[in-house]
Amino acid sequence: MQLKSLKEADVKGKTVLVRVDFNVAVDEHGNITEDQRIRDALPTIKHLLRRQAKEEKLQSSTGLTGLQRG
Repeated sequence: MQLKSLKEADVKGKTVLVRVDFNVAVDEHGNITEDQRIRDALPTIKHLLRRQAKEEKLQSSTGLTGLQRG
């Protein structure tokens, strides 16, 4: 079954894995300095809560800022 949008998904009582981009800017102390990407994910998270998803698992990765690739 192919869904055209999240609005079509039956998530009630189900665990939902959501891939999010939380690769946000942080300062030298690890404090978030720009949270726009987190705020951008809120409508999806709130939608799943309204649709009574059993639980939401948010998956993100962090960038390799400051590390050299060899």
